[in-house]
This record gives sequence, structure tokens and C-alpha cells, in this order.
Amino acid sequence: MPQYVADDFAQQLSAFSPGFWFFDGEHFKLDTQMRNLWQVEENELSLETFLAGIDAKGANFLRRFFFTFHEELLTIKFATAKEDRKEILMQGSVLSREEDGRVSCCSGYCIELKTQFSIPRVLHSHELGMWEWNGISGECHFCEDYRRMLGYGPDDAFPQTFEEWITLVHPEDLDVVDFQRKLAVYPEFGDNFECSIRLRHKNGHYIWTIGKGFVSQRNHLGHAVSLHGTNQNIEIMRKKYEESLQEVMRDSLTNCYSRDFFKNKWNEVLRRDAYPLSFLYIDICGLKMINDLLGHDVGDKVIVTAVGIIERTIQMPKFVIRMGGDEFLVVLPNCTSELASECMKNLKKVVALRADTDIPVLFSIGHSSMIFKSPLRESIQSAEREMQRNKEVAREEDRLLLNAFVERTKGEKVHYTDSRLQDTQGDA
Repeated sequence: MPQYVADDFAQQLSAFSPGFWFFDGEHFKLDTQMRNLWQVEENELSLETFLAGIDAKGANFLRRFFFTFHEELLTIKFATAKEDRKEILMQGSVLSREEDGRVSCCSGYCIELKTQFSIPRVLHSHELGMWEWNGISGECHFCEDYRRMLGYGPDDAFPQTFEEWITLVHPEDLDVVDFQRKLAVYPEFGDNFECSIRLRHKNGHYIWTIGKGFVSQRNHLGHAVSLHGTNQNIEIMRKKYEESLQEVMRDSLTNCYSRDFFKNKWNEVLRRDAYPLSFLYIDICGLKMINDLLGHDVGDKVIVTAVGIIERTIQMPKFVIRMGGDEFLVVLPNCTSELASECMKNLKKVVALRADTDIPVLFSIGHSSMIFKSPLRESIQSAEREMQRNKEVAREEDRLLLNAFVERTKGEKVHYTDSRLQDTQGDA
């Protein structure tokens, strides 16, 4: 089956999903999307019927283009003649003309210009190229924009048949090609397809595209005689999607991973054969005291400094996750319990050396390890419980150090009690 576009991509691409048409000199053949756009049930319309459905200015232009113009590329914006008056962008490429100049074969797409983003997006012609495939001979014709999208100039050799085109397809996407072969031979596979597929650029790298096509004609055996469609470069949109996903997974203050890491990245960690897998659960001690007495700007500076210490001290593959305001989890793939313990000791040494600096950062740390697949929650909670025990042991010493820092900063004596401790004592 074709590798259909993921829901997130499909949603982003919905505004840019065109309806395709093929003009044989007398009739327009329409794919499903085009029929929906035109609000007709027929998959074939005469030229005059098609032109009757758009505004007079657009109809006059198209009539001249198909019968008298000698341009090879078609780009026009017009409005439909129905009451809803949709704004439409129509683009296409002339594949052949008669001796008298009339178009005998032309293929393209129409798209409704729904948003302010639609026009600049679809007018980037180098991101969308059209093709024609003869299902009997296997011959293919690609417009210049298709070739340009893959880095080829007008004089560069380019595939002329379907089998030659397959050499451009990423090996992992060949199942898509198999589906297209079946669709060309067996009507039960339908007359339309839409898929994501990677194509090799002239420079050697692969670009992600959305391939969309339809069977415009079958013979008496049901075999496709002619197929038409496009491939649209979605590298820009894919990168934006990945960037937005990274933004969701990243904490804006520290650039550490957020809790969404476990939803979007955890399986990737496990696929790396990461065992033994170790965790450090880290709490920044006294952050509430600093926020209450010196303000959140100073508190934020403490957090950023703490993350810097973690990043510089643990110089091995790791994922640093901000679990909450003052709590961080460090995931250490391929790290034994003994090595994780050494990382913990090194962090404590660095913290001790910085105790008298302008911004003291005090850590409480716990660690745990997984030597094989086991419940994630239990492993993290084990590290957290050890952190809490270590925090209780050092609580008074940490309080004195932070109190001294606050008094130096404010230039006055302070008396501070954590309201959370008072609430806990009251509950007891």
C-alpha cells in the first residue's frame, strides 16, 4: 500500500492539496479533488462546459491559451462563476501542440486560494512539478519545474521511462512504486493515489515530496493508458514541522527537553540499544527562597547556570529533561550504575567548588539504572527518592549557604521560612 502522509503533515498540507486535470484538446479529465472543487460528479468535462464555470475574463484567457497562444507554461487566477465564487489558481504545462498551435495535451492543477499563505506557497513552481506516464509503454514526460525541483537543468539527462524514474526513488519507499504499478494494471486498486515519497536530488541527497496522481484513461482490459500527476517538494514544510515539534519538546528558558520528551523521543532512545540506561534526578535546592527574596530573574539565572553545569560536567551522550520548575532528569544511554554514580560525584564536586561564587547553585541528586527493559516510571521514581533523601540530609547546610548569599546580595539580614514547610508542619 502507498505510504500515506502522516496526519500532522496532511493537516498542514490540506490548504495546498490541489485538484489535478488533464486536457486532451477537447475535454478536461478531472481527478476526485478537482471534481470536488468544481462541484461536479462527472470526471470529464468539455472545454466549453469547463469555461462556462469560471468568470468571463478567465474563460477568454484560457480559450486563447489553448488555441492561439504559444506559451508552454500556464498560470492564471480566476473566480468560479457559481454563487460561492471561489478564488482559484490554475497552473499547468503544455506537453504537446498540433501543427496549427492548438494544444493537444496539457496537464496541471487547480487550487482554491483559501488563505493569505496559499498564493506565495503554490506560486513557488520549483517546489511542484507535473508528470505524464504512459501506462502501456512506460514512457514518462516531466515538466521543466519537475526537473528543476530535483536540481536538473534543461540539458541534463533525465529519466524518460517509469523504470528509469524508479532509480530516483529512495529504497525504503519502493512499496509506493509497487502500489502505482498495481493501480496502473488493476482497476480495483482505484484511479487515484496520494503518498509521501523521497526522490534523489542531482546532488545526491533525497528530498521529501508529496506524490499525487490519477488515471485519466484505461483501455478495454482496464489497464491504465495514461496517468497524470505531480510531486510537490515538502522539505520546507517537513523542516518546519520538525522545528515546531522540537519547540514543543524543548523548555524555552533552558533549551532542555520538556516532559513531552517521553511521548516523542523515548522510543528513539530505546531503539539505540541503550542498555544499561541510567538516570540522574537533580533538584536545584533553595530556588523558591531565591525567587521569593531576590525575584524570578535571579531564580531564572540560577536555573540556566545549573543547566550549564550539568552540560559541561557530564561529557557523555545524554538527554537533559526539565521535569518541573527546579527538577531535572538526566537520561544516560549505555551508562552503568557505577558510571552514573561517578557523574553524580563529579556534579557534587563542581557544586562545592562554586559555593562562594556570585550565584551559588546547590544540587540534590539521586540515581538509578536499568540493565534491561523494565518499567520507566519505577526507575525514575527510584532516582527521585534517593534525591529526596540526600536533600533532607543537606537541607540545613544548604539553607545557611543560600541565606548568606541572599544577605550579601540584599545587604541586610533576612529571616525566611519556606511556606511549603510550614504547610507540611501544619498538616502534621
